[in-house]
Amino acid sequence: HTQHTGLEFSLGLDITETLALAAVYNFAEHTYENSEISGGIDIQGNNVDTAPRQFGNLRLRWTPSECVTSELELVSMGEYYTNPENTASYSGHNLLNLRTQYTVNDSVQIYANILNLDNREYAERADWTTFTDDRYFPGEPRRAFIGITINY
Repeated sequence: HTQHTGLEFSLGLDITETLALAAVYNFAEHTYENSEISGGIDIQGNNVDTAPRQFGNLRLRWTPSECVTSELELVSMGEYYTNPENTASYSGHNLLNLRTQYTVNDSVQIYANILNLDNREYAERADWTTFTDDRYFPGEPRRAFIGITINY
């Protein structure tokens, strides 16, 4: 049995005619409510493993013209415990993404995205087991995409 409570905040702000800032922040508490023994420890009241208390993103959008938009995004994943006993944890990570779109006309957009801009090593997911100790499932390295969207 677990209990989950939390809040999510979002904010959008036009700084100038061409610059806008947007943010989303999530805060949550995820706890075990049953008195269960795991690894010789009663986990009642412990944080649920692999459930961060905090995560969110911050986006700065630049629109220098009606047809061009660029956005720099900071994605933040907070620290979380990786086992029910709350004796091991993952420190979380911050990633930068860059997205640009050029609108050719009402039907055609061209885009270029670079995700994990600074090529940071991070875990997409992390956990801990008695057989393996810490396990980290690597996140994607820097990657770039160029594409076209056609609406008809």
